[in-house]
Amino acid sequence: MEFEHNLTRRLVELGEPSYADFVAKLLPGYSRELIIGVRLPKLRALAKNAFGTLEAGEFLDLLPHRYFDENNLHAALLMLETRDIEKLLVQVEEFLPYIDNWATCDMLRPALFALHPKLVYSHVKKWLAGSHAFTVRFAITTLINFYLGENYLREQSDLCAGLQSSEYYVNMALAWYFAEGLVRRPDDFIPYFERRQIANPWVLAKAVQKARESRRVPRELAESLAKMTQNRL
Repeated sequence: MEFEHNLTRRLVELGEPSYADFVAKLLPGYSRELIIGVRLPKLRALAKNAFGTLEAGEFLDLLPHRYFDENNLHAALLMLETRDIEKLLVQVEEFLPYIDNWATCDMLRPALFALHPKLVYSHVKKWLAGSHAFTVRFAITTLINFYLGENYLREQSDLCAGLQSSEYYVNMALAWYFAEGLVRRPDDFIPYFERRQIANPWVLAKAVQKARESRRVPRELAESLAKMTQNRL
């Protein structure tokens, strides 16, 4: 079989069929034929060795990719950019429409974002308003990863609270966001539960469930919120 790029051939060499079978079980509806089965440590090592080369640049231009592992390698290469935020944002925006699963979406968390919170947040707001499920999910996971500390703004949780979607992976990310907010900024996030400010009842219930399952949320708080929201759903 001929592959379009040398890095794809390298992925095939690193692939493990048994691991591909395991990954396929975590991605309902995703074709097993499109999963090579490269473990993340090996994939990240490949990205590190290729980063900055002409070969890597060519690979990043080959969108869309065919294989799940190619998308993961693409994400890993983007995360290695540590200097040029403008270039990184262009590359991220080019890639987002082609992300087709939660695993690739959630692994994309460029550390460079932390150094440019205002600029990145201007893009996050645009992504949140998008129509592509995994672009919206990426916006939410970016808020989780980079905006629940010193860069938090009330506007961010207001936007998430008002977000209505029929997409499962968007709603799961919203529930994750609010549950994580209870852990890291309880004073800011408890009111969203107490006042039932989360627009989607399913997201509210799932966020409470996640809080109850978490060892980082005080049990009394989680149970209190559960009783409160059960009475209002």
